[in-house]
This record gives sequence, C-alpha cells and structure tokens, in this order.
Amino acid sequence: MTLDSARELQQKFLNFAVPSIETMANGVPQSFVLSRALRKGVGESAAGDQVSGPIVGVGISLGFQGKGYAVALRLGDAALEHSKPVRDFIEEARGEVDIRVVGRVYALKVPWNREHVRPLEPGISIGHFNITAGTLGCFVRMKSGGDERLRILSNNHVLANVNRARRGDPILQRGPADGGMRSQDTVAVLETYKRILFTGSNEVDAALATLVEEIDIVPGQLRGIGGIAGVAAAGQLYEEKLKVKKLGRTTGITEGEITAVEVVVPNGVAFGEGKVAPYHHQIEIQSTNNLPFSRGGDSGSLVVTSDGTEAVGLLFAGTDFGGHGGLGLTYANPIQTVLDGLRIDLVTR
Repeated sequence: MTLDSARELQQKFLNFAVPSIETMANGVPQSFVLSRALRKGVGESAAGDQVSGPIVGVGISLGFQGKGYAVALRLGDAALEHSKPVRDFIEEARGEVDIRVVGRVYALKVPWNREHVRPLEPGISIGHFNITAGTLGCFVRMKSGGDERLRILSNNHVLANVNRARRGDPILQRGPADGGMRSQDTVAVLETYKRILFTGSNEVDAALATLVEEIDIVPGQLRGIGGIAGVAAAGQLYEEKLKVKKLGRTTGITEGEITAVEVVVPNGVAFGEGKVAPYHHQIEIQSTNNLPFSRGGDSGSLVVTSDGTEAVGLLFAGTDFGGHGGLGLTYANPIQTVLDGLRIDLVTR
C-alpha cells in the first residue's frame, strides 16, 4: 500500500469514528454507536451486530509484513476485532491492516507507592536523605525493655546509606529519587543498623528507623497481598519451590518461588563505588511469570508467602539475568535472622 492510500483509508475510518464519539457523548450505548457509524461506509451489518469496545487509535503502520505502509488500527476490546464492520474494513483495505487489541489508553502515572503516602504502610518508597530510594519493608518493635514504639525495618543500604549514615539522620517518605525532601517528607530518623562487612561475611542487610511523632501507620498489611500474621517456620523455606510474593517500590506486587536456600555469595554483593560484600545463608527467588521479581528500588521489601500471611525474607539484592525467562534472580535475608540480629519482633495485622 502506498502512503497516500494508507492516509486515505485512515481518514475514511476516522470519519466513521468521529460521529460515533459525538453520539456516545449524548448517551447512546457505545456498542450500538460504533456499529452504526462503521456500517455507514464499509458494508451493512446484520441486525444486532454490535461492537463491544472502542477504537483506540488509527494511524499509518510502517513496514507492515515487509511491504511498506498499511493502516494501523488499535482496538480497545478483542470482540471488536471480529465484528462485521471491522472485517469489512479489513476487506476494503485488502488485508493491509495492522490490527492490535491494546485495551484502553490512559496517562502514565507514577505508581501510588512512589508518591507521598500517609498513613505509612509497607511497600512504599522510602530512604535515607542521601540515597535514591528503596522500600519500607514492615514495622517492628524491640523485643524487650518496655519500649513499645514502632520502628521501620528496611535495608542498611536504604536507611543507613551503606554504613555512612549517623544515628538520627532523616529518613524520607517518599525517597529522594521520588521527590522526597527533608523539609517536608521526614517520617523517621535512623536508629541503628547491622554494619555491612566488606571483609569477612554477612547474613543481613538491615536497619531500623524510629518514627517521628504524629505519623500514622498501617502495620502488618501489604496492600493488594494481605495481612501478615507471623513468620514462616524455618522448615517452610525448604519446601520445594515455595511460592512467595512481595510489594516493592519499583515493581509493585510480584510473584515468585524460592529456588535455593543457604546460598553463599562468595564473590560478594556490589554496593557501588567498588564496594563488594560477601554474604552467606541467603534465600534465592525467581519469578514465576513474565515479570521480574525485583528491580533496583525494591530493596527492603518484605517477602511473604503467596497468601501474604507469613514473612519469609528481607529483599536486598538481585541479578541482571538468570532464573525464569532470564529475568534475574533475587536474594533475601531470612527474616528470622534479621529479627534475631536486631532483637526485634514483627508487628502483625
């Protein structure tokens, strides 16, 4: 098809769609409107032949089947693809129509958990004022001493800037990479962290921050996953391909399975600026679908069983590839090791 022919057919199709949109605005059912509008020029439909979804876009397709130009037709509903009006249009264009079902068109917004979120809840963007951003894992309290104040649990490299931070440093929600500012987004201050060792070996990448006054929270609940009731028994981690989920700042809710335990990372986890820290006794996770289980910014996420009820690990690292679909592997500290190391208890639903 020549470019001029493609433009002519594009305009013809648009001329049918415009009046349908105007009629839809007057309250006529969408399915009837689109059928009627298309019937005007590309053949009569049988009575009752209705289109169930909108036309999203009409353009000029480039390099269609290696033959040059074609009409690009984007549909909001699969049912429309098989309607008589669309079939007739494809016939008129002699099959030179690049047709795809794409759903609705909407403005791309920043995910909710990278925004300013109040009350605070697990899974949202957070970070030390000198980093980019990570994820608020969960809320915890000290095991003893009568201190009932709640703390934020995340990674050292999220809350303590890889050992560089000082006690009392501001923790921002949202994280700095998401627009967080010390003047208006300070929600906690760094309390303590497990130091990351670059000689020797590590079991956890973890830190605590104390909430500032008058900050409301939603403890023990992962939005879209469920309420946390406790910690998974150690034996559960050894079940074959235990299914897990997490809610993180970057990739949101993802699904995966544990593929290895007691993992030793002898050559170390890279923390930037040439700093590499060996780790041992880690949990390895791979995705179970066509999306990565984690990406940068998901550090600090709480990994839970697939029903959301039991905490499994504290996500802290990942690889570029490997695992299901080559989407990378994720590593997490066993959550009980984290709790024991910081002498804290998980706050449940």
